[in-house]
Amino acid sequence: MIDPKDSLDELLAKFEQAQISSNREKLSAIISFSDRFIPEMSESTKDEFLIHVASIRADAIDLLAEYDKVSGNGKGERLNGLNARVLELLNFTEYLFALRYPEKVEQAHEAL
Repeated sequence: MIDPKDSLDELLAKFEQAQISSNREKLSAIISFSDRFIPEMSESTKDEFLIHVASIRADAIDLLAEYDKVSGNGKGERLNGLNARVLELLNFTEYLFALRYPEKVEQAHEAL
């Protein structure tokens, strides 16, 4: 909760923490989505969709680890870079899903 008596630095810290929490949840959703395809990944090594899903999953795990390293003041520029990477990954995940399952695009929008 934001208190009007908080200093600008405190408000910025709360905002950044909210961004980190939100993006961590999004990355966890991407990983959960990707995990559903793990059995297929081991069976079909030439399916482009599955190759991309494996890459997306690895990127999401890496980004979660990067968020674990973000701490303290002065993290704004680094946080902005991570946020941009999360947005790119979300967009690519949605695009890939839409290509494979065009009839389920609306469900993907709700999940992400």
